[in-house]
Amino acid sequence: MKEHHGVQMIDKSGFIRRLHHLPPQLLALFTALAQSLKQLNTSCSYLIDSFPVAVCDNIRIDRCRLLQGEAYRGKCVSKRRYFYGFSK
Repeated sequence: MKEHHGVQMIDKSGFIRRLHHLPPQLLALFTALAQSLKQLNTSCSYLIDSFPVAVCDNIRIDRCRLLQGEAYRGKCVSKRRYFYGFSK
């Protein structure tokens, strides 16, 4: 980088210090982006993805009070486990 642009690389602690100063700017950027996307969505229609949302894991299924019944039992194939929650 020094050879191409004449800029010296900063050390690790300098990079970490600069990184820790970014959250306010990133928060402002994402807030402005969210507001503009919200204003552009005039139809007020949203899309929910089909990934499973687990409320409790298999080991706690018998104690789950939020959801009960086989309709809420799902399986996450990639993690090889069962859960209570919402799928599809």
